[in-house]
Amino acid sequence: GRFRPDVFERGGAYVKSAMQEYAPAALDKLESAEESLLDGSGESLAHALTSCRRAIKSLADALYPATGEVIVGGDGKERTMNDESFRNRLIQFAVEHFEGTAQRKLANETLRSLGTRLEILVDLASKGVHADVSREEAESCVMWTYLAAADFLRIKDGTFRGSVANVEEARSGEASK
Repeated sequence: GRFRPDVFERGGAYVKSAMQEYAPAALDKLESAEESLLDGSGESLAHALTSCRRAIKSLADALYPATGEVIVGGDGKERTMNDESFRNRLIQFAVEHFEGTAQRKLANETLRSLGTRLEILVDLASKGVHADVSREEAESCVMWTYLAAADFLRIKDGTFRGSVANVEEARSGEASK
């Protein structure tokens, strides 16, 4: 007879709580995207996508602020950590939190996956500026923004499997046995 929230409710609650702690400006933008979905008009749906893009940028600003530094990635490509390059900054944030982990294969696959999903999500979120947006596209964009944010926030708080904090915590737990 007890109410048990589903995985989406728990996940959404986690993202909102973690964003409130680490990136409150990103939370404001993500909540604005959700509110825009309620109206359902074409302009509101486009606004939802724009708010998702702005939420991702705000998350990057909070987790890895722009430095202007140029970093050479593991693929040999140079990436600038400036204000406009928020995708680069989020990926670099993840790279730095996975460096030195014993689970290198998992870390590399996670980074590849995060990078691909982030690129597709930002492309979708940018669509609202140039084209008509369907309700389904807007809803998907908001949901995927929550999912991407959850991954980066879990890297931040160390609850993402394979992150440095998670690996160090597991090692210290094994050492105390």
